[in-house]
Amino acid sequence: MSILQVIIVTGMASLASNLSTSSRVKEMGRQIADSMRELDSVVPVSITTQGSSLVQESKRLVATVEALQRAKGLNFIAEPVLSDPSTMKLCSQVNDTLRAGDLNSLKKMEGGVKKSLIKLVEDLQKKHLMLARQEQIATVTVLRRSLSKLGFQRVNLVEKNSRSIVRAADEKVSIYADVSLAGKIKIDTAGFKGGECAEAVNSLIEKLRGHGLSVERESSLYHGKQEGGELVREAKELFNPLSPDWMKEAQRDLAGGDDLHMRRKRQLQGRVQTAGHR
Repeated sequence: MSILQVIIVTGMASLASNLSTSSRVKEMGRQIADSMRELDSVVPVSITTQGSSLVQESKRLVATVEALQRAKGLNFIAEPVLSDPSTMKLCSQVNDTLRAGDLNSLKKMEGGVKKSLIKLVEDLQKKHLMLARQEQIATVTVLRRSLSKLGFQRVNLVEKNSRSIVRAADEKVSIYADVSLAGKIKIDTAGFKGGECAEAVNSLIEKLRGHGLSVERESSLYHGKQEGGELVREAKELFNPLSPDWMKEAQRDLAGGDDLHMRRKRQLQGRVQTAGHR
């Protein structure tokens, strides 16, 4: 019986903040919600009803900046915003104007509010995606290393759009893992009998934790297909030697860009040198 399991990376020892993509998004969302509730409690209802759109945008600007100031482990994202004097000055003025209920003064700042809010959102998204990609690469590296430690001789990677799909295989069984930018790892198995699939996945999770990843299980599904579920069927197409994605990965390996490939290359060179000295 094979298993499809989804786990979430909640922390990474290699990151200074130890915050992963999923935990960073939750922390940021929590801080913004707290700031919005605080503003709602002090901003006069009169200006909220009279200038609803502008007031809401102004609240979002102030709440997001305050969230960046308070949220822990978000320095990489927060620093460019918090170090911009014009943004911080405008945010302070908007905050004071909201609390004073001065809609006329707020309207005079409408252009700056809209422009700053758009730029703020774009900058945060860009920084977030940059961090998410770095974390995805780090997760894949740990995943491949963990699968190798489990005894799999062939551990390969194919990247498709924003997904990184890893396949570990031997003669009879295989494990497929789909790592997303959202910090999730979807794991599917093929070839295992009975409860062997669950044991293999549990062993993999322990290896991931041993290499510094903090993970939580989100869901498990025993699909009962020894040949594997939906992820296995999809991934087999990507790992087809004739597929464009697989050929790109093979070319990268040959160019020396893959750690596992380089390790095997050095091992082979060592064997050749040893044989030459006999």
